[in-house]
Amino acid sequence: MQLDFYSSIIALIATYSIYRHKKWAWYIYILAIIINIKFYLSLNVKSLVYLEIYYLIIVLIGLIKWNKNDNNRFMLINLLFFSSCIIIFSKITLNSTNIEIFISTTGVIAQVLLAYKKVSNWLFWIISDFALIILMLENKAIWHVALYSIYLIIAFKGYLTWSKNGSSFSPKWKDTRRKLVKS
Repeated sequence: MQLDFYSSIIALIATYSIYRHKKWAWYIYILAIIINIKFYLSLNVKSLVYLEIYYLIIVLIGLIKWNKNDNNRFMLINLLFFSSCIIIFSKITLNSTNIEIFISTTGVIAQVLLAYKKVSNWLFWIISDFALIILMLENKAIWHVALYSIYLIIAFKGYLTWSKNGSSFSPKWKDTRRKLVKS
């Protein structure tokens, strides 16, 4: 129960910080992933353990990309490759349920889109969070039910906030601040 609580709180802080477009949030995300791996192992939900390992890789890519303003040339390749791997691996080796495969696939797509600062990442998080609420209810992981419910709200708000700025997030207040400094 403690692991459920602590991983939920740390993951919530990281997600809210990503929503607010804070680069340092990626470091908190890494800590949340490590704790979530232990938590999902305790629930024996192996597909979510592997999804967290994948998230760790993409978080490192996101950390680099958010610091470099890199282009999107490999985004589609990442999406196709990792989504296919997750689906095949989950079905063949883990004997995962359809909801676990669905969550893994939408999570992979959302995480890659987030690493590339695409506003559409929030739509995939909305779908994934809803499915995760159902899965966590089945596993009686109450803190994670609360966490994914809050994630769902953040995902809706993230989509609305980021949509105002176009297809890729670029905070307008920074442009305004630069204009004021130059004057």
